[in-house]
Amino acid sequence: MARGVKNRAVTVRRVSGKPSVEELHLWPDTLRSLSSALSAGIDYQRALASVLTGLKSASRRAHTRAERGVRATWADIADVLSALMSAHSAGYDPAHACSTLALRREHSRQRCEELTLCLGLSYGTGAPLADTLRSCADYAEAAIDARLARESALAAPAATARLLSTLPFVGLGLGALLGADPLGVLFGSIPGALCGAAGLYLGWAGYSWSARLVHSAEVKSL
Repeated sequence: MARGVKNRAVTVRRVSGKPSVEELHLWPDTLRSLSSALSAGIDYQRALASVLTGLKSASRRAHTRAERGVRATWADIADVLSALMSAHSAGYDPAHACSTLALRREHSRQRCEELTLCLGLSYGTGAPLADTLRSCADYAEAAIDARLARESALAAPAATARLLSTLPFVGLGLGALLGADPLGVLFGSIPGALCGAAGLYLGWAGYSWSARLVHSAEVKSL
């Protein structure tokens, strides 16, 4: 079991890039489906198999038009469900089965950690797994909503920083249209070249500083 998981982890290639809203909601939707199956009286192993079958069927139908991140998340969820099924059949700890997986997307790793905690809580306290999974789905959706709200709030400062960084070049173009010779001044004399170099440096420093501020706000809001 451990050897198979290890070999599989080596061949998995992580997928970078910002996840879409559709991709982010694949995990809570899967957790709700699993919770509904357990609430309907289906045993744990059959519930996992049912959700996995439905997931693979949906991914095959939409595979050609789905974006790369969505396909990677589908594969991550399928790997996690398969690992849980194998662990349950062999009597292994499901937390260990999930922890050894190499998933493709960062948010998949976060959801997998939360799912592992839910399974441990249910097995350790005897809490109904269906209710625990439903709470896990609620938490995942709340995290997604917070992430989208944070990105929306930070979009304006980031756009402003990009706009301000282009203003010096716009000024050069306007100066040329008005009959001045800004490029001749910048490249035709030592003082002009020094002013141009200083302007480029200050523009780069301002943009870098703004980018760090936005990144710091993103990190602190996690």
